[in-house]
Amino acid sequence: MPTGVSFLCFRIDGGGGGGSAARAGGSGARTTGRIAVTPGETLTLTVAAGGVRTSGSLGGAGGGGYGNGGSTVATSTTGFSGGSGGGGSAILRGATPLVVAGGGGGIGGDRERNSGGYTWAFSGGPGGAAGSGGAASSSALSPGSITLSVPGGSGAIGASPGGATTNPTYTPGSGTPSVQSADVKPGAAGVGRNGADGVLAQGQPEDTFQSGAGGGGYAGGGSGACLGIRTNVPAATGNVSTAVGGAGGGGSSYIGGVTVVFTQGLAGNGATTAGTRPPGAIVLY
Repeated sequence: MPTGVSFLCFRIDGGGGGGSAARAGGSGARTTGRIAVTPGETLTLTVAAGGVRTSGSLGGAGGGGYGNGGSTVATSTTGFSGGSGGGGSAILRGATPLVVAGGGGGIGGDRERNSGGYTWAFSGGPGGAAGSGGAASSSALSPGSITLSVPGGSGAIGASPGGATTNPTYTPGSGTPSVQSADVKPGAAGVGRNGADGVLAQGQPEDTFQSGAGGGGYAGGGSGACLGIRTNVPAATGNVSTAVGGAGGGGSSYIGGVTVVFTQGLAGNGATTAGTRPPGAIVLY
């Protein structure tokens, strides 16, 4: 800090979660305020990168930062992925954070195989904003009575990472169509400052999906749950099937080292275009 400077004002934004035009990634946090400083001292600024979901319905590595966003790098070459999480931004004195803006969670989605007049109807929402849970996802096969309900990831609160979700659920149907097999995966908990990676479920080997990942921050958000269903209805390849993932939860924020807080809210930077990584920001004045 220069001679004569006793405080600085700031605006800090966490990284946005990966999203698309259909569903937005979760917004990073935004805090503005004032920090007391000492002339001659050095502060460290960590600016987060955003998460991503590509135009090919694939994910990617989470955004780096003070707490990295979780990743959605599916191991299957035949599957789709939700969005990866945005990282947290921070101003630090040495290794001690003065203020942290949490990152947003990545979106969920699905991979479906329709055939013979049988069609899946998917519904899902945005990634979780910083400190909030991700949207749940659902799907239903028509005609028939098979339905799926898949929880979104848990948002981090304070120093506590977002926890693991409950198991996704489904109604099995009867006769034709009915469920032949199910791959049930709860969403994972955030790990320290880092968001949880998405979890992978398989409807059948040709149809997999990885859920939305959690955002990073003072504590990391959890990932969405995932559910794969294979029915007894034949298709050109395998059977009519689907794999559905919930959205990731957002990372938490911290203001313990801030002298005066002006505003706290959201940066409004969750990705709304596939293939983009909406970064965080730090502005000093």
